[in-house]
Amino acid sequence: MQYFFKIWLLCLFFIPFFSISGIPLPFIYPKVILFQFLIGLGLIGSLFISDENNEVELGRIQVGFFSLLIFSILSLFWVSDMPLALFGSFWRGTGIIFYLAIVIGSLTLKEARITKDFLAAVFIASGSLMSLIVLFKVFFVSPKAGETALMGNPNPLAYWVGSTIFVNLIFRHIFDGKKKYLNYFIHALCFVTLIYLGSRASLGGVILGLIAFALMADKKTFKISLGAMLAGIIALSAQYFLSQNSIVSNMIERSTKFVRLGVWQGAWDSFLAKPILGYGINGLIQGYWYNYTPTLGKDLEWNDNAHSVLFNIMGEFGLIGLIIFGAIIFFILKEIFQKEKNQRGAWLGFFIFTLSYSMVQPYYPDPSILTLYVLFLFSDKAIYKFNPNLLPYKGLKLALALVLIFVSFKQYSQIKLINKVRIDIVNNENFRKPWDEYMNQTSYLDRAGMMRQLNKQMKATLNQNLPRFERYKTQFPRFMVSEYPKIIEAQPQRPRALENYADWLTRNKEYDKALQNLDKILEGSANIPRAYKIKAQIYEEIRQYQKAKEMLLKAKKLNPDYMTLDQDLIYIENKLKGL
Repeated sequence: MQYFFKIWLLCLFFIPFFSISGIPLPFIYPKVILFQFLIGLGLIGSLFISDENNEVELGRIQVGFFSLLIFSILSLFWVSDMPLALFGSFWRGTGIIFYLAIVIGSLTLKEARITKDFLAAVFIASGSLMSLIVLFKVFFVSPKAGETALMGNPNPLAYWVGSTIFVNLIFRHIFDGKKKYLNYFIHALCFVTLIYLGSRASLGGVILGLIAFALMADKKTFKISLGAMLAGIIALSAQYFLSQNSIVSNMIERSTKFVRLGVWQGAWDSFLAKPILGYGINGLIQGYWYNYTPTLGKDLEWNDNAHSVLFNIMGEFGLIGLIIFGAIIFFILKEIFQKEKNQRGAWLGFFIFTLSYSMVQPYYPDPSILTLYVLFLFSDKAIYKFNPNLLPYKGLKLALALVLIFVSFKQYSQIKLINKVRIDIVNNENFRKPWDEYMNQTSYLDRAGMMRQLNKQMKATLNQNLPRFERYKTQFPRFMVSEYPKIIEAQPQRPRALENYADWLTRNKEYDKALQNLDKILEGSANIPRAYKIKAQIYEEIRQYQKAKEMLLKAKKLNPDYMTLDQDLIYIENKLKGL
């Protein structure tokens, strides 16, 4: 079975390189489906391990992750959006099923007796290959092409590449002897890629982590590390002063437009609203809505993620989740300082790097999957051991495997149906047939998120104003007006769905219904400038300019800098003067 599990592990590491055409991005949801399927296969394979002396060991850290998973499952009793909790948002796919696969996958790795050196070697190879692909795209496709390579977003990619640096440090004995120069090459390759990607969280975390490593290393390693860091700083400084569009200047410019504080404020207010249990897994959509932060700007109105593991746990799991998270951090640090001296600094650096990324970035599927491998490589001292050959445990594994494989197949088939709808829309074909087929099934996807993507697709099609799309000017609004209520009825805690539905009602000239849906949004919170602005646009369209002005003034009171309120008010004032 060793060969099976080595191939299985290689397939798992293939996931970051995997992409298919789909909605909304070819880099995110399909990876979740493939990962769940592979974990299911691994569970089935583990049923055939016949070693009677095989024992699975659980340490305190792994028990901590199990506790978080169990609490997230318990939160199904109070979450407001069950499909979202189980399957994750349509654009990310990280729900209970996905996290269950991660935790169970870590057990399967232990049971398979895969050596840490083999896993580390594959890990290092994957990060190096990612770096080569990114730099190839930079030099041979376009300077910007590397940013969206593989994962569609530079931040999770930078996290994987940065993690490779530390895994390479920890397992540097793999390249002893004549291969030791590979260590330096991999460090340089990954560091250059990291600088190019420009992820402030990852780059800052790597620098802090390497400083911690250098301070705890011997004098020779300290001097080498210090020299390498100084060389990097000099190179970045030179580029900053000699180039008009340097990496450093780009990072500084992005920092001046830092918008996370408003997002974190919403998560903090959600925590204060439900401090003990939180809103449940993936429940921050409701938390943000009911505890709305009016200073949020355009495109940040409807958050589903706090862009920070800490704030996500606070908002979704309250104090109980925070205590479990704190215990995990404590046990990790305790285990680090119990490791051998020559590994302590590298592990501490890796911890600092991971913590700095986690505090300011959302966990996309790829970094979440990476946690599985790191958890296995770290593996603290066992506090509990059990025999995996016990019949009840094998029965549980078989049941979980079948669930993961079944859900994966259903999600894949439903993604294909939705993609068929999207393609038929663009090609002017009958999109109602695949749509009706999908709606008549039990959904294993986030329908409200899926509808949002179709909404964007249809609006983009109409905005082209091409003759072949002329008939869609009546067909699309009719379709959305008839189908959106079904989605909202199934997932009522989605303010963005109410907003999109109101927009299609307005296009269909059903103004009263549109205003009613916007009022439903304001029932959740009266502090939403966007809802007032959209109401003002509707009142303007039906020539009720005084009401339009009242709505704009309410929006301006909440957030004076929101979008184009000043210009809108001047326009409405001129309309009122013309009456």
